[in-house]
Amino acid sequence: MVLIIPLVITPSVFAQQKPGSVSNNKNNILKILSHNSFIDNAGYFHVVGEVENVSPNPVELVKVIGTFYDVNGKVVGTDSSFTDPAILSAGDKAPFELILTSATIPVKEIDNYRLSIDWQK
Repeated sequence: MVLIIPLVITPSVFAQQKPGSVSNNKNNILKILSHNSFIDNAGYFHVVGEVENVSPNPVELVKVIGTFYDVNGKVVGTDSSFTDPAILSAGDKAPFELILTSATIPVKEIDNYRLSIDWQK
């Protein structure tokens, strides 16, 4: 599961933030309410945010998927993580966090990212 953990971040870390976007949720079941990114002092790229179940039904195994692009729009990697808790009832919100290291995705090559959501009913 992916969770958002409150973090204390120095201004120098925020200066390394990358732009991101969210793909449309055509079924109006889940919505990414917010997201932000930063590179920590260890060089790890974080994407944190919050998901809401806007449907009248519970959903399970909510997964946030990040696709990361370089300055030329080329995909340099993908990553995903589950929200915590695993089951979101109607109206529930849950945090998520993607953490990328240079070993998984070349952090220095990331220019922007796009988030999407997957789930089961």
